Amino acid sequence: MGAAFGILQEGCATRAFFDPAWPSLGPMMNHGRWLGVNWIWSMDAILYHAIYSMAVPILFVNQLFPDAQEQTWMGKTALGTAGAAFILGLSVWLYSGKDRYQPPTSYLWASADFAALLCFAASSFKARKSNAVPTPVSWAWFSLLGFMATLGFVLQVYAIPRMGSPVITVLFLLSLLGTSVWLLTRWSRHGAWSLEQQFGLVVGILGFFALMDFFQEFNPARGNTTKGVSLVGLGSLAMLVWMNWRRKKRFF
Repeated sequence: MGAAFGILQEGCATRAFFDPAWPSLGPMMNHGRWLGVNWIWSMDAILYHAIYSMAVPILFVNQLFPDAQEQTWMGKTALGTAGAAFILGLSVWLYSGKDRYQPPTSYLWASADFAALLCFAASSFKARKSNAVPTPVSWAWFSLLGFMATLGFVLQVYAIPRMGSPVITVLFLLSLLGTSVWLLTRWSRHGAWSLEQQFGLVVGILGFFALMDFFQEFNPARGNTTKGVSLVGLGSLAMLVWMNWRRKKRFF
């Protein structure tokens, strides 16, 4: 579902998959572009939304409400209503904004169709509850993994492309993704991980973004567009400290 959202957001709404002058591209502009599509940026955007827009918020909510992990949050009526609203919004994305970059209509519909296919696959998937016992790996290692993987992802988007080789950029991304998945799978025994280990991953990822907020505000190259964002980072760090206190109180 996160990947589907990324395709709809970056392919149909912002059209960053196709727009060669999209502001967020930075050094990725015209880097790995072929047949009117920036393929490397497309992979990055899909991974970003699948991980940071979908998976991390779910882990975050699981930390706040651990007893609700096995509960269904939305019924069929709510899902149907949300789906209808989403389809309506998608139609607006596809046909609005004549002043925006206009890729071939077939590209927009291909993005929408592929996202719909992913949604169908996700709705048909039924997760099996694992009976495996979580490994004794400390939550601190999960935190380090989350922090370093997110740092590597940022470097892959904004630093590695400056080397001028799309091949190096792709290899770096694949190495980062493969190493992270291998460690996470090894440490969690294919999904059997404790709430403490999940907490570590959340701390590492959100902690990195919180620190990035301070850097963005005081980076002179950013201008005044991020003024006050350090307060967001400070609030995020305070939230993580509170969650750690709550975690200790719950488990100890």
